[in-house]
Amino acid sequence: MDRTPERLKKELEEELRLSSEDLRSHAWYHGRIPRQVSENLVQRDGDFLVRDSLSSPGNFVLTCQWKNLAQHFKINRTVLRLSEAYSRVQYQFEMESFDSIPGLVRCYVGNRRPISQQSGAIIFQPINRTVPLWCLEERYGTSP
Repeated sequence: MDRTPERLKKELEEELRLSSEDLRSHAWYHGRIPRQVSENLVQRDGDFLVRDSLSSPGNFVLTCQWKNLAQHFKINRTVLRLSEAYSRVQYQFEMESFDSIPGLVRCYVGNRRPISQQSGAIIFQPINRTVPLWCLEERYGTSP
C-alpha cells in the first residue's frame, strides 16, 4: 500500500469531503483509537475529539480536557421506532437529542453548553486527525 505523506494527505482530504452528516468527514472524529491515546491528544481545557467506543461496539465517546483532566462522555444512542417500516436514531449526552453526532457537536461547541451538568465541561477546540482513519486503526491495532 502506498504510504507516502502525499498519498495519506490525499486520502484524508477524500474522507473530509464526504457528506457532512458522515462522521468520517469530520477531522475531530478519530475512529477506533484507544481511550489512553485519546487522553494524550486532549491537552488544554476545551480540547475534544469523538472516537468509537472499543468496549461497547457501535457506540461513541466524546473525550475532552476540562479542569486539567481528560474526561470521557458516552454519546447515548437511542433508536426511535416510529412505525414498522421507519425508525430513527438519535444521539444525546443528558437532555437534548440530535439526529446526528455532527449536529450534537455543532450545538455544544457553538453554544458553549456544558456536556453534563455535573462536570460543567465545555468543548470548543477540536483535535483534528492528520491521517486517514484506516491509518489510526492500523497504528493502534484496533481494526474491526
